[in-house]
Amino acid sequence: MPWSPLLLGVLVTLPACTGSYGEAEGSKYTDPAGWSVEVPEGWHTLHFDTSKGGASSSGTQISNVELPPPRIEPGLPIQVSGLALPEQGVGVIVATDEDPENVQLPPAEMPTPPLSLSDFNEGSATGGGPVFSLLWFDTDGQPLIVTIKRGAGTTSEDQKALEGLIRSLRLQD
Repeated sequence: MPWSPLLLGVLVTLPACTGSYGEAEGSKYTDPAGWSVEVPEGWHTLHFDTSKGGASSSGTQISNVELPPPRIEPGLPIQVSGLALPEQGVGVIVATDEDPENVQLPPAEMPTPPLSLSDFNEGSATGGGPVFSLLWFDTDGQPLIVTIKRGAGTTSEDQKALEGLIRSLRLQD
């Protein structure tokens, strides 16, 4: 039986983006990269590794809805897929972002946790699309990027949960 082009495409894509999901019930998540965060009850965590071209990223996606693993696109910061994010969805990524084509490089001076949503650079969305926010922070010499995507229908409850999640981000000793 010959291989279908669709199946071959899936098999070729799988090694470039892997992830494992777990649901966190209001618990502390500790990442191998040396940071931790309090995950709101009912939110999901997904550790991922992705690469494409000369770009690569490894980190964790935290969201109020189950989302597919993020895929890096050279020239752009790693982020939740705006196509997969529902209107009420919130997705946070904390990760490395190694990309020689990315114009969004870590600044010379980076904050260290604790962080606030007011620390983030925020982009506007046209036509009711998701809002994108970005911040680099320092983990003792390893810059990590935090990207947030919020759907236009994000509830005030999820906004408060997001604020608490960002405030709880800490470096591990």
